[in-house]
Amino acid sequence: MSDTLKITKPVVDYGLLSKGAEQTVAKSETKNSPDKMQKVAEDFEALFIFNMLKELEKTAHLTKKGYAEETYMSVVYQKVSEFISKKSGLGIKEFLLRYGER
Repeated sequence: MSDTLKITKPVVDYGLLSKGAEQTVAKSETKNSPDKMQKVAEDFEALFIFNMLKELEKTAHLTKKGYAEETYMSVVYQKVSEFISKKSGLGIKEFLLRYGER
């Protein structure tokens, strides 16, 4: 598996957007409800924990893994990181929420 991140353009069907629809989309995206901010902060913390687990795996294992084992462990790390960020976390979520309140 490659550790590089592929950046792609979002797919937008411009035929479906009218002048009124563009304005409503822009207005709804600017609203930062506490629930959305909580979810974004939680997801960021989960991503941070996931990257920490992947780097830990690199330092702990000296043997080469197959594609299936790499994929399986990636899913395991993703679920573990989501669980940790929801239950206890590292404090990143709380810091981001406090910073977002300013």
